Amino acid sequence: MLKRNNFLLIVLAALAGLFLISKFFLEKKTEQTFRGEFPVIDSAAVSEIVLYPTNEAHREIRITRNKNGWTVGRDSFHAEADTNAVIHLLNDLLKMKPEHLAAKSKDKWKDFQLTDSLATRVKLLDDHKNKLRDIMIGRFGFQPQSRSGLTYVRMADEDEVYSVPGLLSMSINQGINNWRNKTFIQVERSDVSKIIFGYPSDSGFAAVKKDSLWFSDTNDTLNMDNYFGAISMFKGYRYADDFRPEGKTPLFTLKIETKGGKTTEVRGYPGKAPGEYIFNSTMNPNTFFQYGAAEIPRLLPRKEDLLKTQKHESKKKVSH
Repeated sequence: MLKRNNFLLIVLAALAGLFLISKFFLEKKTEQTFRGEFPVIDSAAVSEIVLYPTNEAHREIRITRNKNGWTVGRDSFHAEADTNAVIHLLNDLLKMKPEHLAAKSKDKWKDFQLTDSLATRVKLLDDHKNKLRDIMIGRFGFQPQSRSGLTYVRMADEDEVYSVPGLLSMSINQGINNWRNKTFIQVERSDVSKIIFGYPSDSGFAAVKKDSLWFSDTNDTLNMDNYFGAISMFKGYRYADDFRPEGKTPLFTLKIETKGGKTTEVRGYPGKAPGEYIFNSTMNPNTFFQYGAAEIPRLLPRKEDLLKTQKHESKKKVSH
């Protein structure tokens, strides 16, 4: 009986030992295959972001830091970048954290759109062109429990596939124009003291602020509320990169003067097609935007339209 008990104790000890050994190696393997976080990178060390978006057939886009901010380019083309968009992109790339190990081998890459042909590749480089991060961005997914989006990624030189929070694949898989500076006019209403509108055939006028009211140069009272609502952050989305203003006379002009003496000037030229116009602003002097005829009144309303708005508002007040 004693021998039998001793035998059972030996068997139990052996099983416990096997359990502990297997647990140790399983945890070790998990540590090797699932990382709690990606290597930390200081954003100040990133001098260039190189994108290969699938939406543009993996054509290279280079976003480069300079002393004034960021530029975006491809081949010989370069333009000023949208600093806010670049900072947001960089934050997303540096702060992403693995949540789940989705796959361990290459044969699963296609399921997550992480093969070389299906993924968007992103490289972060320092000022010596050394790679700080080289990552493949695959498809996005959805977590039913948390009702939030996720994106599948892998390091370019590793097999493992991870899910990270957010819809990074949607925000990063964009064309070159998405990363360009779209600023056309950006003003604070309280700072503006005078606006000079110029139209074809010298039919322009000036709007001048006196105390808290606006008047035309013929002393008519103007309602500028809707106008300032339209131009306070006026952006351009259709670029006219092949346009050259040399030797061309602008059809439209706009001059916005502030109390501090700062002036923003806008010039509008006829485009190639009827009803198409090309505009340029001193706020983004090297960029030309295309606008249609229907968009011109928002930027350059006629004096009678501002007068009509004022009269309409006055009638509403009287009727009350």
